Amino acid sequence: MNSTDWMVLKTLYEQHNITKASEVLFLSQPALSYRIQQLEKDFGVVILERGKKGIKFTPQGEYLYKYSLEMLDQMRSVKENLLSMDQKVLGILKIGSTRSLIKSFLPKYLGQFSGIYPTVEFNVKSGRSDELVDKLYNREIHVGFVRNGIEWDGEKKILLSEAISIISDRKITYSDLPSLHMISYNTEASLAKVIDTWWKSMYLHSPNIIMTVDNVEVAREMVRHHLGYAILPNVGLSNTDGLYLLPLKTEKGENIVRESLMIYQKKSLSVPLVKAFIEHITDNL
Repeated sequence: MNSTDWMVLKTLYEQHNITKASEVLFLSQPALSYRIQQLEKDFGVVILERGKKGIKFTPQGEYLYKYSLEMLDQMRSVKENLLSMDQKVLGILKIGSTRSLIKSFLPKYLGQFSGIYPTVEFNVKSGRSDELVDKLYNREIHVGFVRNGIEWDGEKKILLSEAISIISDRKITYSDLPSLHMISYNTEASLAKVIDTWWKSMYLHSPNIIMTVDNVEVAREMVRHHLGYAILPNVGLSNTDGLYLLPLKTEKGENIVRESLMIYQKKSLSVPLVKAFIEHITDNL
């Protein structure tokens, strides 16, 4: 097996489809099928089972897939270590971030870092905080920018604490909320938990949710069109002209906040590029 075979197995496992995998790998379907046939011949086992719903890995295929992940990870480590031997800050920095932090936090720091190290390339992936934790464990990214509330036993640094507010098309009070319509939106579990915990500490009954939308921006516009109120992190309040904001507070009058974190694995600091980037973020907060 070689690096191409490892990537073939990884892509097939992710795509569950010969046609899609061939497109991702830029291989023709006959060439991809031939590679699988050769692997099956070399090892004397059946790797894939084909059916109407796509392909399914056999137990032997599952074993080879896991082996391919280990080998691809080792290859990444070898490349990074080779680049690190002369202690130069160069290469491709792989970053994972929530979409809101990509918009509100990352551009400034990526611009600064690029100005210092113009030869560095960036590969930025977006996703939910829990997805980014998985990518860090699998070494698909070097650094993650996530919301607090995730399970992570590696290194972390608090980046910022953002307030959360109730927005409405008119002035309201906490006592008004149970009788008003709420506009809910799809968000990360950590924020949903913060809002749910706050609500239960303040009221006996569940909120009167009139609709659920895709994201913060849509929720804000629904509020603007007099359909109800929404509870949003302040990072989503860049366009609130004409709307009333009521900070989310505890019964003791303390602001409810949501923290954002930078997370990474300690061993990644052995790579000069990663170490330089983490230090740049930390020094410039």
